[in-house]
Amino acid sequence: MKKILLALTLAVFLLLSGCAGEAQAQTEPFTVPDLTVSGKLILTAKADDTLELLWNGVSGADGYRVELLGPNGQVLATTDTDTNHCTVPAISGSCTISITCFVKSGEEVLLCDSAFSVTDTFICPEVTPALVRINPVNAATVLDFLLPDGCCARLFRESGELLQILDTGHAELPLEADGVYYLDCYYDGGSYLYYGLPTEPFSLNAAEVIPGSTELDISLEDLPGNYVRFSWPQEEGFLYRLEQKDGDAWKTLYEGTDGVYTPTRLTPHREYRFRLVILWNGREVLTTAEIPVTRGSNVLFATVWPIQELNVYSDTNQSKTLGTVDPVTPLCVLEEDGKWFKVRFQEGYGYILSDLCMVNLPEFLGDLCLYDIVNSYESLYHVHGYPMPEVTGQVCVGYEHVKQYDGSFLVPYLYPSANRLERAATEAISKGYILKIYDSYRPRETTIDLYDRAGDLLYTNLPDGSRTYLSLMTKDGAYALNYFLAPGGSRHNMGIAVDLTMVNLSTGQELQTQSTMHDLSWYSVLDSNTDDAKRLSKIMKGVGFADLFSEWWHFSDAEMLEDYDLPYCYGGVSAACWVYDGTGWRYRTENGTFLVSTTETLEGKTCTFDENGYVTE
Repeated sequence: MKKILLALTLAVFLLLSGCAGEAQAQTEPFTVPDLTVSGKLILTAKADDTLELLWNGVSGADGYRVELLGPNGQVLATTDTDTNHCTVPAISGSCTISITCFVKSGEEVLLCDSAFSVTDTFICPEVTPALVRINPVNAATVLDFLLPDGCCARLFRESGELLQILDTGHAELPLEADGVYYLDCYYDGGSYLYYGLPTEPFSLNAAEVIPGSTELDISLEDLPGNYVRFSWPQEEGFLYRLEQKDGDAWKTLYEGTDGVYTPTRLTPHREYRFRLVILWNGREVLTTAEIPVTRGSNVLFATVWPIQELNVYSDTNQSKTLGTVDPVTPLCVLEEDGKWFKVRFQEGYGYILSDLCMVNLPEFLGDLCLYDIVNSYESLYHVHGYPMPEVTGQVCVGYEHVKQYDGSFLVPYLYPSANRLERAATEAISKGYILKIYDSYRPRETTIDLYDRAGDLLYTNLPDGSRTYLSLMTKDGAYALNYFLAPGGSRHNMGIAVDLTMVNLSTGQELQTQSTMHDLSWYSVLDSNTDDAKRLSKIMKGVGFADLFSEWWHFSDAEMLEDYDLPYCYGGVSAACWVYDGTGWRYRTENGTFLVSTTETLEGKTCTFDENGYVTE
């Protein structure tokens, strides 16, 4: 019985002691631990216009309260989470992100006293899709993109493997790299990192070709005689194609693996445009920007013809006479030294007086003038609208070899006079016009033939029977045939006269004059000059040319008559001669083509020509 009472007493004591402890616990306050988020806050933009937040987890915290506060402290959004990340509405502009740890006591949530907060003007960083090209200099695939200031980019494989972190909008991968990639970028705000949305995936197998390159160094070297040489860095495995603009299209000049190319002689005063296309594995991977090239007047390597028989000297001091060259013998200028041209002569070289040589204007002045030597294919000679039988529309005697295979013309003109013509052409262009040349050197045989044919025609009735050619041509005898065709010799026969008009550069139209070109009648005389004809005369006479009272289109270099006793040269010109271009010798035929892939005997010597026309001996 005593044992039972003792046990009950002990139980009561223990019960009372427990109640007292519980009462004591309820009276003591619960203390929240000092829990504070540290480190950087990570913001990641999502495609659904939300923002994922991630921060360092805090040991002892039961959860976190995330608040978005406006610039005036107003609560924009609140989220409680028991993990160290959450999703909130996307933010833009000035805002504060506050993260506070909390603990739980029973059903009660107790916030820590201090919060981790970030205040800034938040702008989601965006990177543009990459433009992909090949850099042939270092054999790399290049990615170019726009990166916001202060941001860095990350390059990933499609699998999510991070390849590079970039602080510029430029990345390079090995040329052999392929597959699918994407980019994103981030901004480091000090206490936070803000990651923007990734780009759409892109494939290196479908690289977009980007015109122009600041990395490909193409050098342009001037060579003698209006030649240029292009050179560029070479890389194994690449194919290079140099192209020249032809109208709206591009034509290929060269395609191969070399890093150098020299085009044919550039026509003076013509604007050329070139570009280099680079190919890899049969695919165009880079096209450079257009390279404009224009060169001025140049006599080197141009064709010249003596206006009379000339001595050939061993040097410019005339130390020794090597022989003579006949009038209108075609020669190639190898060097200009004062008043002398160096030319190929027999088995060597010699010097002839340049002032007594006619130069081919299209080679010397190029596009500074226009050329239409109609006598070489369809002469314009007529008597005020009435054709001259067997002359009008025909090839004139002595002009059989003037028109070349490519449609160009030989336009011989005495070299000093050509220099004067250059000044007139430059002046015309400054006023919005370009000289258009219809005739220059005219063989004596042509003048005689034209005079004889016109003389035979004079007393013939016009096709309509109204009157004779003589009456229409001479204004019933007020003028004479020799006013329009010189039986005793013309300044054209000396290589110092030119028949020309002007073309308006804006409209493309020729001058409006009192008659058409080569109208052999009194309608062409200077007394009837229109304002346009006067405009032409002012330009030509302004640089020293003399006019002819019976032909508004005719101008001659009278100064040359004072300096030299020029002969009337009889025969027509031809292009057939040896031509040098700074690389080697070729032989040009009468129609302007070159001997290629053949062996011929020329000047008593057997010569073999390769596929490009160069002598291989």
